[in-house]
Amino acid sequence: MVITTFFEFSVNFPKDFLIKLLINILIKLLITFSINILTNIQNEVIMQNKSNSDNSIYKTLRLFKGINDGEWGDLKNCGCLRIGNYDKNELIFHQGDITFETGIVISGSVNIENIDLWGNVSLLSKVSESHVFAETYAFTGEPLMVDVTASDNSRILFLNLKKIMDKSYSKKSWQSKILNNMLFISMQKNRILSNRIFCTSPKTIRDRLLIYLSNEAKKAGSQEFTISFNRQQLADYLNVERTALSKELGKMRDDRLIEFHKNKFILKDN
Repeated sequence: MVITTFFEFSVNFPKDFLIKLLINILIKLLITFSINILTNIQNEVIMQNKSNSDNSIYKTLRLFKGINDGEWGDLKNCGCLRIGNYDKNELIFHQGDITFETGIVISGSVNIENIDLWGNVSLLSKVSESHVFAETYAFTGEPLMVDVTASDNSRILFLNLKKIMDKSYSKKSWQSKILNNMLFISMQKNRILSNRIFCTSPKTIRDRLLIYLSNEAKKAGSQEFTISFNRQQLADYLNVERTALSKELGKMRDDRLIEFHKNKFILKDN
């Protein structure tokens, strides 16, 4: 019908003009068709790569230490796992939510924040790649007392703890492995929370900074290191005002205690 309409429309035009017009139309259609095919192929390749990555990612995660390919496939088949993608600053869990899923950061990072009634934000921790969050709430079923937000574009693997704890899976070899791994991770996180308590216990900002920076230097094994927080996040973590923090950092540099540029620090020997 389109061709018939074209020829009816073309009766009063020169033959050469019509041939060129038809060729241009066919070329544009061919280009559009080719682009669509290439786009579909590219999307299929991306999805296949993501699928392959998701199938092997568990081998790098502490939570799934000791899990073999067969057990991983069994976990997927029982519906215990799902993948979520989040944009920077997108909310993953909201304060008051009830969840039975723990999240594992595959890529990107996640902030655990407490926001009071007046909108004041306290950064409790930053969860980096391969680390776990919300496991306590997933085990207990209690409402979250924190917000969980993607601090970068992030890809999250969710594990439903309620499902894996079901009695019907009690004879599955992966159940005890995951629970043992979760216990180990929880002990590590308790140590991290203890470090934050140490950092926020001193009364002065300088003392809080010295403890925090000393701990980071020990972790890096060097007096020159990079922290994961920007200024606002560091202020929230230490529970101080950003302006006061920046002022104190300047004083510490003047006193030749530290050197820094953005989030890179050097502890100086006195």
